[in-house]
Parts: sequence; structure tokens; C-alpha cells
Amino acid sequence: MKMNEMKKTSSNAGNALWFILIAIALLGILTAMMTRTSTETEETGDMERATISVSQIMGNASGMSAIVNKLLLSGCAESQLNFKYGGMGHTINSNAPTDGSCDVYGAGGGLPDRGLGTNFSTRGDHTVIDVGTAEPELIFVTDVTRDQCISINRTLGIVNDGSEGPPDDIFYGGTYFTGTHTAPVSDDQRIENPAFSQKKAGCMHNGGSGSTALFLFYTVLVAH
Repeated sequence: MKMNEMKKTSSNAGNALWFILIAIALLGILTAMMTRTSTETEETGDMERATISVSQIMGNASGMSAIVNKLLLSGCAESQLNFKYGGMGHTINSNAPTDGSCDVYGAGGGLPDRGLGTNFSTRGDHTVIDVGTAEPELIFVTDVTRDQCISINRTLGIVNDGSEGPPDDIFYGGTYFTGTHTAPVSDDQRIENPAFSQKKAGCMHNGGSGSTALFLFYTVLVAH
């Protein structure tokens, strides 16, 4: 083979290798962009789904608050309010009228006696920082997801600056409301994080971390 032909062959091989390297680099960039786009799309979808469910959660809480106020204005004493739900005995108030006129769920209040799951309760032995006096409030609480909790706080103007996003606090212990209030006996029955000061509703990181982190939304139905 002549020298110039050998040089031409070597040059062509070098050009081909260069084009292959460029193609590999472009493929890597394209793959990274597609992965990033897919991740961002999934995250956006998660937040959109959280926003929709947050509207339902906050709507349910607002509806319950309105019904409690309606029952109180209609003549029910707070001690007569009955939060019995779906036959769950732990919320039966023996002080409530037998005709159901002070029942929050069903005929009395009008909230449907179905569809809310089982991860919620109404308490009468917890307090919220700077809401009312030192006396315990009547509080509705329900478990939520991290994304829901973050979205709720954004809606309510609460800064998500906790170790897991939402402000850290602990809501634990006590008993279900059955007509009477009892004073908190531990810090776990006091919502004390300054982020919730004067907030009649909010969402907290309620213990745990990472995949085991717990989040809880509260709303004060009656402040004391």
C-alpha cells in the first residue's frame, strides 16, 4: 500500500472514532435530560395530586368546624357534641341526646357517616400555643402525607422549616372527646412549636424520620 493511501486510511479511522465519541457524548446528555424531565414530571404530578387531596382535607375540616358551630348555636352544649363515627365506640358521647340532634355525623350535623377513613379523631385534652387560654381546645386531627402537610402549611402561611419539612412537634396521648375536657398531662399534649402560634390549623412532623416519618394536620373546632 502506498504511503499516502495509508495516511488517508488512518485519517478516516480517526475521523470515524471522533464521530463515535461525539455520538456517545450526545447520547449521554440526551439520556440525562430525559431522566431529569421524567423526575420533574413525576414530582410535579405528586404535588398536583397532593394539592387536590389537600383541598379535600381542609374542606372536610372547615365543614366540621361549621357544623360544630351550627350545633352549638342550635342549642347543643359542647359537652353534648357526639363525634361517633361509623359505629366506632371510642367516640360515643353518652351525654348526647338520644335523638341524634347533637351528632356531628349523620342527621344532626350532616357530615356523611362514611368515606373519611379511620386515621382521624377529635380530642379534648390538647392545647395549641397562643390559641385561647391555657385550657384545652376541642381539636380535630388526621394523619396526612409529607407532600400534603407541606402544601397545607403553604396554604396557611406556616413556614416548613422542620427536620422533615413541616415544623417539628409531637401530638400524642390523651383520649378521644366524649363530652369533657381534661388538662394536658404532658408536653405531647401541647402543640408548642412557635410556628403554630395563634394558628387554629396547621400541619406538623409528628415524629419518625425518612420513610417512617409521621405527619399530622390539626384544626381547632372550639378554642378555650
